[in-house]
Amino acid sequence: MTSIPTAPLPTGVLLMDGGMGQELARHGCDNAAPLWSARALIDNPDTVLRVHRDYIAAGAKLLLTNTYATTRMRLWEAGIIDRLSELNVLA
Repeated sequence: MTSIPTAPLPTGVLLMDGGMGQELARHGCDNAAPLWSARALIDNPDTVLRVHRDYIAAGAKLLLTNTYATTRMRLWEAGIIDRLSELNVLA
């Protein structure tokens, strides 16, 4: 197995890799539906919080919000535009 070469990042630069969808799926959330991230916020808000806390515990200095499917257009198409603010604050 060959090692992957690494280089130090310039001061102040954060490398970001979210993996939110995969982590939510690993914790039992369905990520196959078009509104998977909104559905996770509605059905499993504690799981979303747990994933964020897991990233912090692993040393993350930057968290990605769970807003992939909480855009105005997607929520409008799904008939839940009235939850736009609620879901984005929760995310």
